[in-house]
Amino acid sequence: YLHDRLLMAEFLNHHQIEAGERNRARVLAWQTDYPWGTQQECAKALGLSSMAVNRHVKAIREEWRLTEAGVGA
Repeated sequence: YLHDRLLMAEFLNHHQIEAGERNRARVLAWQTDYPWGTQQECAKALGLSSMAVNRHVKAIREEWRLTEAGVGA
């Protein structure tokens, strides 16, 4: 029983990570197409919450900052 629950939790976690990565790519693509759009407009267009879009934008900005600083290059 515990083993099955752990496998299910692992599956769900992996699924959530993949969904998050897809949504981050969607947010980035939307912002590329609409550079003056707001996060609220992005959320509405993509069917995501404003909080989720805000989280993705912060992560995208951090990735850019690290890339520009030469971290991980």
